[in-house]
Amino acid sequence: MQHHFSKVNDERLVILIVDDSELIMEKMIGLLEDKDHIRIIIQASSYPEAALLIDEIQPDIVLMDIVLRERTGIELLRSMHDKYRGSMLPVILTNHAGPHYRDACRKLGAHYFFDKSNEFEQVPVLIYEIYTRDKNNLTQQPPPGHVHFEVNHRNENQ
Repeated sequence: MQHHFSKVNDERLVILIVDDSELIMEKMIGLLEDKDHIRIIIQASSYPEAALLIDEIQPDIVLMDIVLRERTGIELLRSMHDKYRGSMLPVILTNHAGPHYRDACRKLGAHYFFDKSNEFEQVPVLIYEIYTRDKNNLTQQPPPGHVHFEVNHRNENQ
């Protein structure tokens, strides 16, 4: 499966949602579809599928869960960090929101971390705020009011 998305004339965001729950996927797509600032929403339900799509499409934002089929979202985050550091924005949306998970994700380059149980509705707001910033500089100048991990990882208290 080859996907070619030319970004030359289209500054809208390409978003990959990685979650093995159909219900979560449908709910997030429902919140994001038909938004003028989103070009396309792509779905993956497993680590291998997500890794392939990340390599082929190189989305602007990867919205991912920690628990996936076959391997974990943390392993996917590690792979993204090693291969694409700074070229796409990883956003974690999970039910596993404890400090251990937040810290592990922060260290591997996640810039935003949301708890599915009570922060789900904040994700579309974040994505719009990201779009209104300089899209080509996704990892800089975070919008206020979101759980954000500093890029340089000096802030150990979040």
